[in-house]
Amino acid sequence: MDSHTQDILVQCGIDPNRIRTKDLSEIDLSHRELIGIDLRGFTLTKTNLEYANLTGAILRGLTFASTNCVYTRFIGADLKGANLSFGYFTSADFRGADLRGARIADGLCSESNFTGADLRGAMLGTEHYDSDFRGADLRGIEIPEGCDFKKLNCDIGGALFSPPKVVSSRNKRILKRIQIIPHVKVFDCQTSNQAGILLDITTQGIKLSSIYPYTIGGIFAFQFMLPEQMKPVELEAKCMWCNPEGNSNLFYAGFQIQKISEEKLALIENFIKNYNQQGLEIGD
Repeated sequence: MDSHTQDILVQCGIDPNRIRTKDLSEIDLSHRELIGIDLRGFTLTKTNLEYANLTGAILRGLTFASTNCVYTRFIGADLKGANLSFGYFTSADFRGADLRGARIADGLCSESNFTGADLRGAMLGTEHYDSDFRGADLRGIEIPEGCDFKKLNCDIGGALFSPPKVVSSRNKRILKRIQIIPHVKVFDCQTSNQAGILLDITTQGIKLSSIYPYTIGGIFAFQFMLPEQMKPVELEAKCMWCNPEGNSNLFYAGFQIQKISEEKLALIENFIKNYNQQGLEIGD
């Protein structure tokens, strides 16, 4: 952690242990001057950033789970790959921000200012009422079926466009996932901490229940032991989605396997073969 970020958090009265563990969950940082702060790797679940000034901040890959960012300033901030879903960004200021690959779908962003922002490859939703996209780079964006900037009363004057990718309301999957009974503990290979509970699995992906809001697009190394097997499975997986689990403090997260040895893949294949239950198709 850089000294500038640490100094700002100390000045805000954040407990040193929370700073060390990069956990800002449920912390009130409203109206704070957080210019240029680097929060990469931090947890922001239910953090209050209302009216905070995050101009020039490095927020790359962060998940803003149930985070209050109403009237927050993100001018020129680095939000590449960030997940703004289920956050509150009404009247937020993203002028000139880098939002390439960010997920904004399902985030409340009405009356927000995206003028001059770089949104290439970002996933937009239908909550951008009265937002300003003038001069923004919207090439390669993903939008849900029925999304219409005009109907949302957005200003897109001078924005750059290429044919957007229209995303179906239902995420189709070829493979059905096998539900794990009993549930299996999954550990982070780097920290050895428990990363979550394995809920279901295929040879291409896994689903976890976790206390952590995983960053969409992030690559994670996991290890777990499948029932009635003598060797652990180690793999690297990319987080494809992460959603709050009802009204609890948990999150569901779906991962696509990126790297796994043939031996470990065979363990999964054998498990699925031996436990060939009727799995559920995960559609969201």
